[in-house]
This record gives sequence, C-alpha cells and structure tokens, in this order.
Amino acid sequence: MATPTAYLPSAASPEWLNKGDNSWQMIAATLVGLQSMPGLVILYASIVKKKWAVNSAFMALYAFAAVLICWVLVGYRMAFGEKLLPFWGKGAPSLGQKFLIKRAIVPETIHYYKNGTIESKTEEPFFPMASLVYFQFTFAAITVILLAGSVLGRMNIKAWMAFVPLWLIFSYTVGAFSLWGGGFLYHWGVIDYSGGYVIHLSSGIAGFTAAYWVGPRLKSDRERFPPNNVLLMLAGAGLLWMGWSGFNGGAPYAANMVSSIAVLNTNICAATSLLVWTCLDVAFFGKPSVIGAVQGMMTGLVCITPGAGIVQSWAAIVMGILSAYLPSAASPEWLNKGDNSWQMIAATLVGLQSMPGLVILYASIVKKKWAVNSAFMALYAFAAVLICWVLVGYRMAFGEKLLPFWGKGAPSLGQKFLIKRAIVPETIHYYKNGTIESKTEEPFFPMASLVYFQFTFAAITVILLAGSVLGRMNIKAWMAFVPLWLIFSYTVGAFSLWGGGFLYHWGVIDYSGGYVIHLSSGIAGFTAAYWVGPRLKSDRERFPPNNVLLMLAGAGLLWMGWSGFNGGAPYAANMVSSIAVLNTNICAATSLLVWTCLDVAFFGKPSVIGAVQGMMTGLVCITPGAGIVQSWAAIVMGILSGSIPWFSMMILHKKSSLLQKVDDTFGVFHTHAVAGLLGGLLTGLLAEPALCRLQLPVTNSRGAFYGGNGGMQFLKQLVAAFFVIAWNLVSTTIILLFIQLFIPLRMPDEQLEIGDDAVHGEEAYALWGDGEKYDPTRHGSMNIGHSSSPYVNGARGVTINL
Repeated sequence: MATPTAYLPSAASPEWLNKGDNSWQMIAATLVGLQSMPGLVILYASIVKKKWAVNSAFMALYAFAAVLICWVLVGYRMAFGEKLLPFWGKGAPSLGQKFLIKRAIVPETIHYYKNGTIESKTEEPFFPMASLVYFQFTFAAITVILLAGSVLGRMNIKAWMAFVPLWLIFSYTVGAFSLWGGGFLYHWGVIDYSGGYVIHLSSGIAGFTAAYWVGPRLKSDRERFPPNNVLLMLAGAGLLWMGWSGFNGGAPYAANMVSSIAVLNTNICAATSLLVWTCLDVAFFGKPSVIGAVQGMMTGLVCITPGAGIVQSWAAIVMGILSAYLPSAASPEWLNKGDNSWQMIAATLVGLQSMPGLVILYASIVKKKWAVNSAFMALYAFAAVLICWVLVGYRMAFGEKLLPFWGKGAPSLGQKFLIKRAIVPETIHYYKNGTIESKTEEPFFPMASLVYFQFTFAAITVILLAGSVLGRMNIKAWMAFVPLWLIFSYTVGAFSLWGGGFLYHWGVIDYSGGYVIHLSSGIAGFTAAYWVGPRLKSDRERFPPNNVLLMLAGAGLLWMGWSGFNGGAPYAANMVSSIAVLNTNICAATSLLVWTCLDVAFFGKPSVIGAVQGMMTGLVCITPGAGIVQSWAAIVMGILSGSIPWFSMMILHKKSSLLQKVDDTFGVFHTHAVAGLLGGLLTGLLAEPALCRLQLPVTNSRGAFYGGNGGMQFLKQLVAAFFVIAWNLVSTTIILLFIQLFIPLRMPDEQLEIGDDAVHGEEAYALWGDGEKYDPTRHGSMNIGHSSSPYVNGARGVTINL
C-alpha cells in the first residue's frame, strides 16, 4: 500500500521548516508546561497549610486545563490575531488543520500606516502555527496559576472556576496583544522580551486586586500558615527554575544565539538573587532559610524575564535583530540550530539532575531532622557555583593555559565572548616545531551554550561532594567551601582533562566526567568527611530516610537527566551522542539489576535504596566512556559497576578501620570514587577505535582490548586517576584547614541534636494541625505508650517510633 502523500517527508517537512527551531520550540513549550504541571501544582500544594493542600493543587490544575481549552477556542487569536482594537485582537478558533500547519507568523496580520508603509515588521519563525499556539498557551496558563497564589486558602472554588476563563479572555489577552501580538505598545517599541509585563506584572497586580475583593483568610490562618512539606515545595521550585530555560530560551522563536544568551542570563540572575536573599537572611536573622532561598530564586527569574535575551550577562543592552534560518546577526552561517537546540536541552537535563533532582533526593534520604539542611546545602551550591563559574571559573577550566594543569581565570560575561562560536580548548597549543599539539573542537553553537552546559557539570560535582558531609557540617563553613573548592580543585581537573591541559594533550580519555566529576567528588567528599568529623553517634547508628517515595522522584530525575549528561558531551546531536544515551541507560539498568540480585543473595531481600545505589554506580561507571565503547561493553561495565562498588560498600567498608572511622554520610566514596575509577580503567580497556576516531582529539586512541597502543592507553588512565586523587586529597585538605581558621567545620553538638530547626528555623513537614509538634493528646490515641506496634495511630496519621 502506497504511503499517503500527506505523510511523505516533503509534505510534512516543507522547505521553510527548520527542524532545529521546531524541536527547540516544542521542548521550550514542554519545559514551561512542566513549570505549571506539576511544578506550581506541587509547590502550591506543599507550601500552604496542610488543610489547604488539595484545594491549592486543584486550583492550579484546573486553571492549566481550562486555559488551554479557552486558548484554542478563542484566546490565541485575541492575543495574536487580526486587530480588533489597538489593544485587542479578533477572537477566533485555533483548531483547523489549515491554520495549524501553516508557517507561524507574529503578529498574524501585517499592519500598515496610512501612507502604505509597514508599521512594524512581522516575524515568521521556521516552524508551524501549532508549535506557536502551544508555546503561547503555556505562558497564558502559568500567568493564571501565578495569580492564584494571591487567593489560596479562601477563594470559593466555583468562583475560581468561573474566574479563570473570564480573566484569560478579558485581561490576559489584552496585555498579550498590546505588547506581543501587534497592539499599540508592540508597534511603539515597548520591550517585554518574555513576559515581565504580560505575565508577571499582570499576575501580580491582578492577584493583589483579587485578594482585596475575595477577602482575607481566617485570622488563625493568617497568623500561622506553615508549609506542610518543604521537600515537595523544593521539587516544584526546581521544576520552576529549570523550566525557565524554556520560558526565556523559547522567546526568540529560534534555537539561535539569543536563546543561548537568554538561558545563561536567566540562570545567572536567578542564582545571584538567591544568594543575595540568603545573605540578607543570614545578616538580619542569623539563619539561612530554604523558603527565603526559593523566594530569592523566584524574584531573580521574574526580574530577568523582560530582557533575558537582550541584555549582556553583566546587564548592558545589546543590539540584535532576530530572524531565523537565513544567516543573520542572531543566526550566523556556522550556527547549527539542531546542535544548539540539543546542547541547551542537554544542559537543562543536567540542571534538572541537581535542581530539583539531588536537592529532593538528599532531603528525603536523610533523617527527617536534616531534611531542610541537606536540601539547602545542595540548593546553595547550585547557585553559588554558577556565579563563580561565569565570574572566573569557566576560563580557569577551559581558557588560555596558565599552567599545564590550570587556565587563566577571567569573566565569561561579555556579549562578544558569549555570542562567538564555541571552541574547546579556547586557545590552540603548538609544539615548538609549529605543529598543533592536539586538534581543537569547534561546535556549531555559541559560547553561551557551552558556558551554561559546563556550569551544570561543575554544579553537580560540588553537590555530589556534599553527600559525604550531610548531617553535621557547619552551614557557614559550607558556604565558604563551595566557591573555594570550585576554583582551586574542580577547575584544575577540568582543565587538565578537558580544557587543554597536560592530560588532555597526552590523550587520557574522560568522555563525560568519570574522573573530572565523579572520582573528584568521591575523593574530595571522603577527605572532607575526615576533616569535618562524624555525625552524632545516634545519627550514625540510625539514619533512616524520611521519604523513600520522594527519594525515588529525585533518583528518577537523576537517571533520565543523565541522557543530557552523556548525550551532550560530544557537543553535537550526532551519532556519538545517540550511542552515549543508549549506553548510559544500558549500563545503569544492568548495574541496578546486579546490585539488586546481590542484595537478595546475601541479605534475602531486594532494597529500593540499594537499587538506587546500583543505578548510580552504573551511571557513574559508564560516564568516562559512554560514547566510545560498544553497547556490549556497556553491559560488561554495568555488571562490574553493580558488583565491585557493592563489595566495597557492603563488605570491605565493614572490615576497614579507615572506612569505618571516616563518616561518609552517603558512601560517596563507593558510589562515585570507586565507580568513577572503575569506569575510567574499563574505558582504557574497552574504548573502541572507530568510535574514538569520531570523538577524541588524540589520534589512534583505543582500549587495550583492541591491541595496538591500547596498553599505553590503560597506563594513561591509571596515571590520570592518580593525579586526580592526589590533587583532590591535597586541595580539599588545605581549603578546609584554611576555613577552620575562621569558621568551625562541624556544628556544635547542641545544634546536631536538634537539626533543621536550630540551623534554619524551618522544618521539613508540618502535618499536624497548624504545624505544631506532634502531640498525642491532640492528634491521636491517649494510650500510645501502651502500644506494642512501632506504628502509632494507623490510618489516622502514621508516625514511626524511631
């Protein structure tokens, strides 16, 4: 049977369609959608008093669905269609095939002056109207949901159900048309790059107005309104932050240089605002607050939105005219939009691994009294690393050579630097005879994409390290440690192996960070755990996870985000990235299964925490060679990564006095140092020559398994491992001893007994009435002391006697 003409590539892919732009626009829309559903749905549900959790979630969930139906029935054309009034478009459905498959245009119709000249040029992105309608729906939906934040905890749900479509049609569409859709402010030249006015100013003023007319909450609610689940709030906040890359990155309607700069600027502003808010909390109230950090993050994201793609990273206005496909200021001939789209997606996936992935994983896998502190340590590190990275770190790791193992530090903030074509290493190195030492790589995207992608690697390294010192490290010492370790330890490994240092030119293989990230974080974490000292004896003896289900949510983001981790390493959406993504998942799955089988064989039961550890060691082990080993080798690496780290953690750890003495909270030494070293050495054995030629800068690279000079490759891997281990031992020790001169590394025992409430003044859960401590005389049976069961009150509210 012949394929229908409509489904032939020429019909579904007309000449004007740019698949890189369309791919990025659909991803950007999905990221913005994730900000609302589940992002704001779970953030609202968890940040309110427990009795309002379901109601708050429903208000956001209903708004998301109701806005979409109103949007396609009439709203989109009122916001972006033909002009009805200077501030409003003609409403009409956006449902027909002819409308949705035609090339997008903004505004939908061209407006002329009386003399016949065009009032303002239109923009014709290289994707269909369907992509534009959906992208703009996600903006409309999040606006209404943000507005809802002003009236939670008292608005009649039926009134809200009526309010949503009416406000969308008679308020949101007016602002959208006026500023974006061809209205009078659009033609006057008012700048609202991605919704600072249309979305955030509108939702803030409308929310305040609605709160006035709806009236206040009950007096008891206004006086005490504790969040019922801070950990789930952080999950929502993480989706909100990472989703903002789609929010501002999708606004140019192209995967071009402006979108790259917008993504970087968005994260820089959010991180800066978070850090400033946190510092003010510490200065005025003596404690850093995780809720305050989220508020700082939010204000930064909102503030950058009106100009994210048109200001330099240090905030000066740039001049750039947006168009697509044809060579232009924003889309030069060297730019490949498919590669740039994939690089921004990969960076966002790695960002999601940290925020909210590791933030909620750490918060939920620790004892309840350390949940907020553990989350804050990861959240702070994510923000602090970004600021240090763009100020000095990136160029120390990937810039001009200062020493054989270190680059010259310099800012990565100026427009000229960020919009030029990416290059790794940044400068070409020559032998004395004039020949090039190792070829450089010039990806087909701007430096802004590379700087942001590599930041996400640096951030996750520091956060992984934190897993060794949770539950006792002084938060102020941690705040000092993060920038110092990034600058004096991480950048050395990154430059040496990736940025043009001596190990890079020697031909050591570290495809995506088995040594730079995992071996480094494992050794540095173990060293830090030694110097900080142990947890309380009671915590070491019993440290149960407070929320295994939320831990699994974080682990899931970690696993799926690893597709960006290893898939983004080739700096192109090419064959190597495809192989890397497949191998990553094969190795992780194999390792998880092997670890689980060993748990069953030796302990009689499969463990979900053990499964997560097996998943982690598999992901770590494949990282040094993900794109340059065959898929059968990924299975071999999975078998070994599920067994050798298991043995070191479950058997060797209990027999070694040194491992017993050092309190490595999450066993980062086993899951990252052991697994990372194992992966690096196995890469030296199994690296496939043909794949090496596709990816590596040094010619004739191959694993020892393939003969030739493969034995030398294995030796190189050993030497590089020794260097990384030694540098991290020494640098981490010096940094911590220096900090100890001014700040105690370990919290005092009084704080360690209490936990979050002493350190941050916040608790992870407020599940009993108004958020007070659990009181059996008010919340359960009066005969708890006589119960023989460790579970008290059954379905009325389970609590566990620990």
